[in-house]
Amino acid sequence: MKRPEYREKGVVWNLAQKFNAYCLRAFLPKSIRKARILVILHIFYPESWKEIKCYINNLQIYNYDLIVTYSRTVDITNIIDDIKSFKNGVRIYSYDNKGFDIGPFVDVLQRVDLGRYYAVIKLHSKGINRPSLYMYGHYYEYKDWFNVLYRGIVGLVNTHLSIKKIFKYDVGIVAPRELIVQDPVHKQNFTRVAAEENNISFCPNYHFVAGTCMVFDSKVLQKFKNYRFTIEDFAETTRGEFSFAHFVERALCMVAEDMGYKIVGNNVLRIGMLHEMIKVHKNRKYRALNLLHDSRFIIDDNFSIVFLKVSQ
Repeated sequence: MKRPEYREKGVVWNLAQKFNAYCLRAFLPKSIRKARILVILHIFYPESWKEIKCYINNLQIYNYDLIVTYSRTVDITNIIDDIKSFKNGVRIYSYDNKGFDIGPFVDVLQRVDLGRYYAVIKLHSKGINRPSLYMYGHYYEYKDWFNVLYRGIVGLVNTHLSIKKIFKYDVGIVAPRELIVQDPVHKQNFTRVAAEENNISFCPNYHFVAGTCMVFDSKVLQKFKNYRFTIEDFAETTRGEFSFAHFVERALCMVAEDMGYKIVGNNVLRIGMLHEMIKVHKNRKYRALNLLHDSRFIIDDNFSIVFLKVSQ
């Protein structure tokens, strides 16, 4: 099987995008089109930019600003000029490789006047190299997780559904529906301890977004900003442990729920759904806790099961 790659969208996508823009300019209320939106994108995989920019371009009819952060451990020389020409006034910040995509995002919040924006869209260059992953009841291969995140937030149709939903008074976060999840008890315990240590209200049975691509009502982030976390609060990025970054991705959602907001989802239809159902059913016997000591599996940084070798 040929591994998937990040790809720039083709002619059909571009025509659909232009048609959407034409219709929305005619029918979308001006109050929504003119509301200021901030997009914060973190790049760890520079090769992903050619595809990510196609998704961001679904926002072309909206009044949005763009901030791009990137890790100093990667070379973005080949894409820096394209980023600058893609969006006038784009701001670009480099960071040490701390806190995955969460550390730079939290730090940027301290640089931004959130009062100028109605909504904030958080994106990052999700990797696509995992052959298979069973996570929170879903099975993904290679690019599936990336596709669900981007189609669910800034897809051809869901871009506009995301913004429409975030304008509802009781919605604080919009994300792909299948990635709005709840933690098992052991991760809730990790989160509870970290919340107590950082004086953040812990919400029992909290939800969070697996993959941390989502749309925020800016008031949620304004409250979170008051905790004054910066990049210096995060350790060097390492996989395989519940880090401060993993806590923060949950805390962002707990703050929204503590404020009385809902976390709502967009549906994503993907070709691999039937394949997923077959795989999940076939491998249901591998969900037991003894997998922690089974050499055929590893547990990744999200404490999700990654299949290495499954003997039949």
